[in-house]
Amino acid sequence: MNGTLLLVMAAIVVLMLFNNIRKIKEMRKDNRYVDAYMKVLRGEEDAKDNLNSYIEAETNETTKNRALIVKAYVDDDPKSVIEAVNYDLVFKPSGQYDTNHLVSISDTFIWLILALSKYKDNREILDLVYSKVFNEEFNKHVEYLVFKAAYEIISNKEEKDVSFLTSLLSGDYAEYKYDKQLIGIYKKMSVALLVYNGNAVDSEDEDMLKDFVLTQVGGRFLENLNLKEKYIVKEETVQENNEVEEKKEEDNQE
Repeated sequence: MNGTLLLVMAAIVVLMLFNNIRKIKEMRKDNRYVDAYMKVLRGEEDAKDNLNSYIEAETNETTKNRALIVKAYVDDDPKSVIEAVNYDLVFKPSGQYDTNHLVSISDTFIWLILALSKYKDNREILDLVYSKVFNEEFNKHVEYLVFKAAYEIISNKEEKDVSFLTSLLSGDYAEYKYDKQLIGIYKKMSVALLVYNGNAVDSEDEDMLKDFVLTQVGGRFLENLNLKEKYIVKEETVQENNEVEEKKEEDNQE
């Protein structure tokens, strides 16, 4: 094996090692971001302080601004935080629309929708959030379209287009881009938004909310929309249902 080939192979190994180190660092940053917002979701006592510390220490401007969107959900002055976010760095850090990037930060739209639900009685905040995020280039993405419908429904616009939400629930969204890991959350949010808007939904779709309400995101979202109590299955109800099923089995055996 000649020297040139050895040098090439050595260079490849070094490059692979460098890429692996970079990926590990990125994963650690992502983990810190996830840890910070999970504390917020769980309502932990030190959640705000932890989030602020994370934002101050974060050097990646895209991730820092995504964390600011989380902060807007819990801050005492959400308007100033919403205005402080650099949305171009969040959604178009390269300066151009990038489909893959938007999919990779799809959880950001969950926080934006949560913010809309929390501040549902503050029209100024609702309009501000929507105006900052609005971008027709994003219309190919499930997450953005759910956000858009959420704004129209929660702000009680005269003309509300819920057609995309119903298409999503019927499985008609193959032409759109989306994060496969989070699509279930957006479907459940869509059901909740339709119920909140007074639209009829299939019983199977509505049943999803009984599981959704038990999750960190779902519990907060449904509570914000004043729907939480409706979908919490009380222990007494579960016991009654079990007793009914047992009685049916006994009757069938007879």
